[in-house]
Amino acid sequence: MRNALLGILVAALVGTLGAVAFLYSGLYPIGATTQHSRVVYAAVEVLVRRAVARSASAVTPPDAFDDGSRVEEGLSLYRGWCAQCHGAPGVAPAPFATGMNPTPPPLVQTARERSPAEIWWVIDNGIAMAGMPSFRFKLTEEEMWAVTAFVETLPALSPAAYAAMVEASGPAPEPSAQAERGGGT
Repeated sequence: MRNALLGILVAALVGTLGAVAFLYSGLYPIGATTQHSRVVYAAVEVLVRRAVARSASAVTPPDAFDDGSRVEEGLSLYRGWCAQCHGAPGVAPAPFATGMNPTPPPLVQTARERSPAEIWWVIDNGIAMAGMPSFRFKLTEEEMWAVTAFVETLPALSPAAYAAMVEASGPAPEPSAQAERGGGT
């Protein structure tokens, strides 16, 4: 029993020293043009999924957060703040977004997999080292719920339906104008 415990401690020490040596070696490719390994992507995915779920568990959506007027406001905000990186039904992300690593995900899948509270939490807090900024100081809490309400509609929107919504809503406001009126929470 004592030998097994000693073996476990030695293995843990060697593993820790190996990890520290690897970190300090500078051997891991960190350029944005180099894809991470599947192991790194899987580890980050688990970390983000679990951290967002835990953090968002304290968030409660407002009553009827997804009513029609909120979805319309969310469309306008989405077009001004989100579509450049995430795209929209039938609309590709802006060219700069394809150079981001990790690539911003299409939010149709996000809306299928995440709760409204989780989507709102990510909009509010962002995700470190993923290119996802926090909108806490750019949008009000209500505006972030409006974006969440719109994102929730994405799985049901065809490119034609999205184009019709865009046409009915008029031109997208400039993000700078939204920031002036947004203020944060």
